[in-house]
Amino acid sequence: MALLFFIIGALALWTYELGRGMNVLGAGVSAEQAQLLKAQAAKALAERDQTSGALGTLENQLAMERAAHTQLAAQVQSLTAENARLQEDLAFFDSLVPAGPVSEGISIRRLKLELVPPNQLRYRLLVMRRGNNPQDFRGSLALSLAVIQAGKASVLNFPGKEDKTEPFQLEFQRYQRIEGILPLPEGVQIRNVQARVLENGKVRAQQSANMER
Repeated sequence: MALLFFIIGALALWTYELGRGMNVLGAGVSAEQAQLLKAQAAKALAERDQTSGALGTLENQLAMERAAHTQLAAQVQSLTAENARLQEDLAFFDSLVPAGPVSEGISIRRLKLELVPPNQLRYRLLVMRRGNNPQDFRGSLALSLAVIQAGKASVLNFPGKEDKTEPFQLEFQRYQRIEGILPLPEGVQIRNVQARVLENGKVRAQQSANMER
């Protein structure tokens, strides 16, 4: 780079002296030398442009590799969480294998709750049916939240009159995992959540869980 500056400076001085009409050839720089300096300067500029282009390409490749690494890390994290959940499900189902005949019945297992900022509640549960009934079970899920709202105790029921009922419908042979998110009024404090499985308006199973703080 220093050589480039030197060559460009020499050419600039030579061009300036020519413009003044001075005999620069007699000053120790011949026409051949001037042409050589000019060629060397052009070559140095071309090499600089080539190096700048290669540097830009490397920077783009590095940015792409960083983005790919970030995406891969997110995928690994998601797969790790999914694997943990599957392992948990497997251990849970293994514990439910009966040692002998069992009676017909519906049950709710693993009711889990999680607050989602700013004002939402994520719920997750598993509904199971024991026995050998070949017909699918058809029913619905109902959730009741015991809360403190504006300093007073109250109950929020889901689905409400304006809520869609599809997310709360149940239809399964052996089991069904249900999860969803409920909207909450601002500033409400949840104390307890009760889940109920209904069939033709009758409660077939229920389970309660306190909100972890």
